[in-house]
Amino acid sequence: MFKSFRGRMSLTFMALIILVAGGSGLASSLYMKNFYMSNVESNLAYDASLVGHMIDVSQGGASYQKIAALAASDTDARVTIIDKDGKVLADSQFDPTNIENHKSRPEIYQALQGQRGVSIRLSETAKVDMLYVAIPFQTETVSGVVRVAKPLYQIQTLYNHILMLILWTVLGIGTGALALSLLLARRFASPLKDVTNAVEQIAQGNLNQKVSVQVDDELGSLVNSFNDMAERLRNNMEEISQVKNRLEAVLENTVNALFLVDNEGRLSWINTNAVHLLSIDSKQIGKKIVEVLNNYSLLDLIDNVLKERRPKRQEIVLRVAQGEKILEVNLVPVLTPDRIYQPDVLVVLNDISELKRLQQVRQDFVANVSHELKTPVATISGFAETLVADGKDNPETVREFSQIIYDEAQRLSKMIAAMLELSRLEKGYQELDQENFKLLDIINSAVSIVRKRVPGGTITVEAGPESDGLTVLADRDMIVQAVINLLENALNHSPEGAPVQVKIEKLRDDVRVSVIDQGEGIPDKDQSRIFERFYRVDKARSRKTGGTGLGLAIVKHLIENNGGKVGVKSSPGTGSTFYFTLSRN
Repeated sequence: MFKSFRGRMSLTFMALIILVAGGSGLASSLYMKNFYMSNVESNLAYDASLVGHMIDVSQGGASYQKIAALAASDTDARVTIIDKDGKVLADSQFDPTNIENHKSRPEIYQALQGQRGVSIRLSETAKVDMLYVAIPFQTETVSGVVRVAKPLYQIQTLYNHILMLILWTVLGIGTGALALSLLLARRFASPLKDVTNAVEQIAQGNLNQKVSVQVDDELGSLVNSFNDMAERLRNNMEEISQVKNRLEAVLENTVNALFLVDNEGRLSWINTNAVHLLSIDSKQIGKKIVEVLNNYSLLDLIDNVLKERRPKRQEIVLRVAQGEKILEVNLVPVLTPDRIYQPDVLVVLNDISELKRLQQVRQDFVANVSHELKTPVATISGFAETLVADGKDNPETVREFSQIIYDEAQRLSKMIAAMLELSRLEKGYQELDQENFKLLDIINSAVSIVRKRVPGGTITVEAGPESDGLTVLADRDMIVQAVINLLENALNHSPEGAPVQVKIEKLRDDVRVSVIDQGEGIPDKDQSRIFERFYRVDKARSRKTGGTGLGLAIVKHLIENNGGKVGVKSSPGTGSTFYFTLSRN
């Protein structure tokens, strides 16, 4: 309770009230005691003076004993009359003849010296503590001392009554003051408690806090200042939060893989792309980067940037479960005012594997086109030169060479037509004439065309009962051309007389058409590039079959333009299965 501001304030008020009330009560009691004792002393002195006056008036007319008894009945005190030699002449309570000489008593001695004698002591006669006041008297016949005394317990009893009155008064005033102080403490502490609660809520992230106060003093100024501070803090936090959210959105949605390594070599932050690219668990944040990454080249680059504090850029090879990826790595030291000599390192990774692949494809394309064009052009040029030189003397040679020139020209024409067709498909210039048709009818049409082109080829179509009614929405001519290209490719790469099978399968939402041959098969490393232009697994054999190297690339674009997908399954020595899928209507 007393740990709070209100409790400490209440405790302080209580201590002050106790100190003030206790001090006041003590001072009052001491003052009242002295005042009362002085008053009793004055009354006893006055009574003693009256007794002395009575003795002077009586002039021996009344005995001293009667005077003492009369005075005692009026004053309710013990009255003793003593002569100048200390002999007790009369006493209101005891027989004077049995009382010893009082000349040595302190109050008697003082009175005989002409002073007022006062003494508090144990009465040897009454055996109780008494307050004695002695006054000297003088008559024509006798001189001595009149002493008036009261038992101290009577005085103490009356004093105790007065003291209790003072105590109860102090307690009443103290209780009222304590109650008032508690109310004041509550009034003063309540706004501070509200401020404290608001600060605690702000510390927990709840910035919508405002304290109300109706006083126009320092406390009111404090509360108003707090409200202004909370408002500015809320606005600043909202701005920071907006900037943070935008920054996080940018960093999370960028195509780059990003992560941050602190100056101690620990992974301090990573975005989602980097998690997927590097196969890192985001729970590993805070660990040493050497425990997280297993790529020596990347670790070496990070270490160099941490030491040299200079940006670096390099291409590295990253080995993942799917194979190898080529990454462009940019490392930037992040210099902050408090870490000028110990920077963090921001690592930016770009997967340029596809760019490298396309670059290689482009290089291969140029080389293949050059080679493919060079061979027929050289053939035409050579035979034409021979004809010019010797043709008129040998008609048979002219006819043979002319046929060769014609064939090579046709080959060039087919190649150019295929390249133009592929270019048109890649650019999307050709409009689609889509319609609903039965897929089986299209397959049969394509098979009939290929059988006429390749009379010796054996083609079978496998279609279950559910395949007969399968319809698709696509460009009929494009699908026919795609099937023809796949069948011709299969026949060209199959042993002579080996059957080629066309299979139609119904999938959940699609239909799949597969062309299965009995050829030499395709190695795994070539399967990812088999649909590229001019790409051949066995270049020498492909030229012998007369292919342009563009048929499969055309198939890929024909099917993709109709919303489908192409693929291949093959193993060396077991034949190949080329397939495509289309959405069922």
